[in-house]
Amino acid sequence: MTQFTFDKLIEKYIAGNCDPAEERLIEEWSERQVVAMSFPLPAHEETNTNKRLKKRIDTSTVGVWRFPFRLSFYRLGIAACILGMIVCGVWLWTKKPASMEGIVLTDKKAEFGLSNTTNVEQEFKLKDGSTITLSPQSHLTYLEDFGVKNRIVFLKGEGYFQIKRDTTKPFYVYAGGLVTKVLGTKFTIKAYEDKKAEVVVTSGKVMVYENRPGKIAKPVVLTPNQKVDYLPTETVLKPIIVDVPIIVHPIEKTEDFDFRQADLPAVLKRLKLVYAIDILLKNKEMSHCRFTGNLNGLSLMDQLDLICKTVDATFQKYETVIWINGEGCQ
Repeated sequence: MTQFTFDKLIEKYIAGNCDPAEERLIEEWSERQVVAMSFPLPAHEETNTNKRLKKRIDTSTVGVWRFPFRLSFYRLGIAACILGMIVCGVWLWTKKPASMEGIVLTDKKAEFGLSNTTNVEQEFKLKDGSTITLSPQSHLTYLEDFGVKNRIVFLKGEGYFQIKRDTTKPFYVYAGGLVTKVLGTKFTIKAYEDKKAEVVVTSGKVMVYENRPGKIAKPVVLTPNQKVDYLPTETVLKPIIVDVPIIVHPIEKTEDFDFRQADLPAVLKRLKLVYAIDILLKNKEMSHCRFTGNLNGLSLMDQLDLICKTVDATFQKYETVIWINGEGCQ
């Protein structure tokens, strides 16, 4: 699989359009972090490349129906060669190191900025319909062709992004040595100078990778209640669970969180559905435990604490999973 094809598969995954096999491929890749990837092709270049590919393929198809058998395969051979050349060209382009300064200087376009110099949060709306809430003393920069050829912004400080969905123009945020790529979702980025950069997802999926010239990017895919913390001295990006998980899929009625002699696996499954976090048992013997209690009005950590005290167990966060461990129940 080429770099360009894999990047398109990532976009397909973020958009939620992958089949089960493709989802397994991406998720296993993300967990192992074994696939190297550089700065992706800008949206306008992707569109132009797709148009060229479609034109070549359409031309080849016409040849199959209108010309003799030998000539048809000749045309198809030419189309395949052109396709290979274009894909190779895209792959070579992605190997170029990218940086905020490189984009600004290369494009040579007017630069615009949004600043919050107040002591309270301020909300701004970009011309593509996306909304950015900047924290105090935070600044957002973008070029004059934003929303026309691309959707690229540069953040210093902290911002909460609510991105309008556009599958033809991915949204890129450069901040604190990281690049965050989305199609349309909600997330927070903190990138203050001399401090750890952080990306936190509240809905949808985002792809995050390091933006350092000369270094191969190793991206991770984040889903709700996941984040990455980043320092330039770190070697890899690792997704972890946020400190205070939020409800992703609300329960329909309070009775859904009021359990009476419920099997522990069923209780944990309910929590997973609500918070979109995997909660697993380390000891299979614990699957025989039962839980009685009302979890309404409690945070996830307090809910887990109550459950563990009831079944004489403990819980621990490890990367994107919460493990529950105990001796089990008779």
